[in-house]
Amino acid sequence: MLHKFKNLSFTKKIIIISVASAFGGYFLLFGPTGFWDNFSKEIDVLNSFGLKGVIKKPNFSYVDKIDLGIDILEHSAPLDYKTDGGGNLISKQIAFAVLNINTGDVFEKRAWIRESDIENYKELGRISLVMENEGPDISIQPNWYNGFNSDYYIINRPEMVVVANKYLLPSSALPPSKRLGGAFTDIVYVPYSGGLHTEEVIEEGRRYLNELVYNAYKELEFLGVRSRTSRWNLATELVPENLVKNIIVIEHTDPDLFNRADIDGKENLLERVLVIIGGNKGRAYGLTGSSAGASGMAQFIRPTYEQMVRLYPEAELIDDYRLGMMDHHNAIKAMVLFFDRHVENLKNSIDRKDIVDALGISEEMLAASYNGGPARVVRSVNEYGLAWINVQLNSRSETIFRPETIAYIKKYQYVRGLGLF
Repeated sequence: MLHKFKNLSFTKKIIIISVASAFGGYFLLFGPTGFWDNFSKEIDVLNSFGLKGVIKKPNFSYVDKIDLGIDILEHSAPLDYKTDGGGNLISKQIAFAVLNINTGDVFEKRAWIRESDIENYKELGRISLVMENEGPDISIQPNWYNGFNSDYYIINRPEMVVVANKYLLPSSALPPSKRLGGAFTDIVYVPYSGGLHTEEVIEEGRRYLNELVYNAYKELEFLGVRSRTSRWNLATELVPENLVKNIIVIEHTDPDLFNRADIDGKENLLERVLVIIGGNKGRAYGLTGSSAGASGMAQFIRPTYEQMVRLYPEAELIDDYRLGMMDHHNAIKAMVLFFDRHVENLKNSIDRKDIVDALGISEEMLAASYNGGPARVVRSVNEYGLAWINVQLNSRSETIFRPETIAYIKKYQYVRGLGLF
């Protein structure tokens, strides 16, 4: 896929970047405020990296350089910040790990950002970082600003790319066990960048997700977690592994950008999720939140997660919701149990048993339940029978499913058809 983007004309690249950037600006200008503002929404845009200048073909591992950047930031001095007399934040540092593609060197560079500029960003649509003098003479600025998952470019240095950043969060935004002490806590994260969108990083994301899901399934099997649909089966036997993986990719792919994109653009958007996972691994999406209150890689809301904890005590899920969503292994277990629970729910609730006998509980039914709950799936199957989904996918009249869920099912079918895993 990467080679397809590189072969696009300069104009088409700019169009892709402009559309993505416009959406990022819209979300930040009109998105939800409050607690979740501290969290990344993972609205990814292409970095301007690679559109100008001469860049040598790298002879190093991007994954190794990302890991090195993370290590540098984790062991560097804590971020500095300034407060007023009442303890309110005035300005703070951001630390960047920067990779020089030509030399393979990774170094740290710091900048300052004012809280008033962050607060006014939604209104003004622009923000500027003030670089510190220490380190190489470069200027890192945001294409658009979104906290620790901002899209950065380095002015007049196309051979350089941000591979990680260290960002200051209010400690209250994190579970107690994740706080470093004091009013603020440093976190390290790898924001998406076009400069990191390589086959190697994509494959690392795929490898990590495959291994993660495999290990979660093995633990559920070791614990002997039975299906609620059939006590003769383990929960893992009724939930395909690729269903879980595909849902993760879908949950973190922006639906509006996906719907507007052509084939290459759609693949690019899906690959970005794997880039973020490949770069961050255990950190990926741990602090991601939605306006509906869903969080983490699995994008569960609190009541749904707590229901899984209650219904499947033998699965040994982490009791604390936020910690449970930040822990990838635990979150995958919760996803498997969610799907098993909804196989049971749908089988018991659908009146058209002939349809259940003919189709079983399909992946589309489970995907729709994941997005909008099982009630509309049940209504759809009872009313439309075998055509429960096809009659709604391209309907111009009112449908049982909300437009969001119809788009979600289409996206699921597309991702499954690609065979990402």
